[in-house]
Amino acid sequence: MINPLPLTVPLLWRETATSFTSRLAARNGLSAPDFCQDFGITFRGVVDGDPVALRVIADLGGVDRDELAAWSPTSVGERRLNFRGHIFLGKTLRNPETRGCPVCLREDAQNSGLPPEQSMGLRGHWSVPHVATCVRHDHPLVFLYRDPHATARYDNAQHLAVSTQ
Repeated sequence: MINPLPLTVPLLWRETATSFTSRLAARNGLSAPDFCQDFGITFRGVVDGDPVALRVIADLGGVDRDELAAWSPTSVGERRLNFRGHIFLGKTLRNPETRGCPVCLREDAQNSGLPPEQSMGLRGHWSVPHVATCVRHDHPLVFLYRDPHATARYDNAQHLAVSTQ
């Protein structure tokens, strides 16, 4: 087990492992890919739900491993993903357009003393295409940003830092 880092972020309600990793990396002054590389894993491993990568991130962030993985899709091969016991084609959940609930994101930023890109987290259920509203606020999900490259897309702190300045 790895000791938690001195600078961490809390795991948010239904937050994905990629979002948590991105925020944890930003809290420590790095992009998610560079952060992961420094600890001997790849950000692609986090994106794919690799158990070793998720264990390292959970340990570094001081969060429960099962809770970190709970709202994150995992690759099951043949371009398919398991998300909460349901199998999806990879392109279904890994859309280049990232959506979110502005009310959740605003609450994340307001309830933290951290900069918005370190406090605002993406939720797993937002990536399911037929989910159109926030289950917590009943607010329509809105377009946040578009990035065709999965590794860059899931480093959400980099995108949210730009859009909140």
